[in-house]
This record gives sequence, C-alpha cells and structure tokens, in this order.
Amino acid sequence: MLDLALHRNEGVLRVADIAQRQSIPIKFLEQILLVLKAGELVASRRGARGGYLLAKDPSLITIGDIVRLTEHSFTVSHRTRNPTDPFGEIWEDIGNYARKQLATTTLQDMHARALKLRQARSLEYTI
Repeated sequence: MLDLALHRNEGVLRVADIAQRQSIPIKFLEQILLVLKAGELVASRRGARGGYLLAKDPSLITIGDIVRLTEHSFTVSHRTRNPTDPFGEIWEDIGNYARKQLATTTLQDMHARALKLRQARSLEYTI
C-alpha cells in the first residue's frame, strides 16, 4: 500500500514492478492485492498496461483498514481481565494504544514519514 502511495503519480502500477521494489514474491503480492481489492482499498486495471492503484486518497485509508484486511492473525487481546493478573491492565493499555494508532494513522501519514526518511538518508554522506 505504501508503494502504491509513493508511486501514485505514475498511475497504474504493475505487480512485477511493486514486487521488485519491495522484494516480495509476485504470487504472494498478487494474493495480498486481491484481498485489498476485495476490501476496496485498491483498484485494478486489466490489459497490457494493467496493474493496481489506490482506490481512495491515502488520507482516507488508515493503517487499521489495511491491517484488518491483511493480518487476520493480528489481534490485541480482548480477554477478560483477571483481577489477580498483575499484567492484565498493562496488556489492556497496550491493546488500546495499538488500536488507537492503527485507527488514526493514515497511509498519507506513512507516505510523509517515508519521504522524510528518504530525504534524511540522501543527506548522509561519507568522506
């Protein structure tokens, strides 16, 4: 998703190009993109110039939207708190924090962070 956002101005992106940039096997990436398409976060175009693009503006897509579709195993415990468990409250706090971050961080936020990191790396030099 971040690759689609970073290369959004290029239009429809080929799966092979995304896979190469992100070092992801094409077959695995295709499976992920199908899930994201079913979740209406990406759209696809068929044909020789086909590929994928974001279905929405990056500011309207939260990381939580992406995680809910792609990370079925990701859950922050919703177990009933045991009053004798000294860690129960901290796990609840961690879960609440994670859910809040996922719900409020957008793909646009991640795009801005990625550009900032790229810029910082390009300023580094060695003598």
